[in-house]
Amino acid sequence: NAVFAQAIGGAARSVAQIDGSVLDTALSGDTLLVLRDSGIERVHLPDGATSDVLAFKSPAQPSSSLLATSDGRIFYAARVEDPNAVFGKTEIGVYDVATGATAPLQTADGAARPLGLTPDGKGLYVLPVGGDPSFGQVRVIDAASGADRAELAVEGEGAAVVSPDGRMLAVTARRFSASDPNAEPDSLIYLYDLTQQPAKRTEIVPPQGPSAANNLFWSPDSRALYFALGAGNIYELNKSYGLWVYDIASAKASKLSDVDVLNTFVTDSAASTIVL
Repeated sequence: NAVFAQAIGGAARSVAQIDGSVLDTALSGDTLLVLRDSGIERVHLPDGATSDVLAFKSPAQPSSSLLATSDGRIFYAARVEDPNAVFGKTEIGVYDVATGATAPLQTADGAARPLGLTPDGKGLYVLPVGGDPSFGQVRVIDAASGADRAELAVEGEGAAVVSPDGRMLAVTARRFSASDPNAEPDSLIYLYDLTQQPAKRTEIVPPQGPSAANNLFWSPDSRALYFALGAGNIYELNKSYGLWVYDIASAKASKLSDVDVLNTFVTDSAASTIVL
């Protein structure tokens, strides 16, 4: 595995070589963290210097993930096998980019994925992930100590993304027919206001129905939610209807681009950039 860097308008250059199986990466400034099955490695992009941040006692599994936050922290969730836990456990911790310090927060039962920080920056939203892609809650743990703070009742299936300001949660969902269990379920987006308890839910019906939305991501100012739209379902689109944006204030969706969303595109909310 190799790490390449490319400035806008410049040529790509090889920065570093990475050994092992790469499970996820996260970028904060000029620091790239690489989550491998054996541990976490730091790459300093300007000079390509690499250093080990953390070594895992047991190999991390494919559902492990990293999350970079705007305050210079990168949270990790490394799922490991455990003979005493059927679904394994997840080691959750945090890396401080400025100091280079790593601190464990908690070990969660089963798989879990960090979603983002609470509005005050003191809590971390964590989504329990199981074999079933549907979920019914999001946990909040203390971002400094790892102590449990709250459990929020939310429903969704598949994707879940927290807004940069920590106030909203957007998830994909499906609604099955009560009268015809064999009918194709409706594909929806649920928008939760996490500042209210219980979290207030707004239901968004994707435009140009019957249609489905996936690849959800937020604008840097949390005022808009972007999504890929097409025919199909929340897991796979088979016809592209373009890239759309949902304005939170007006509660209206509009098409942003006719780009073929069946092809992968990458977003960078921190840089206000969408790479198609």
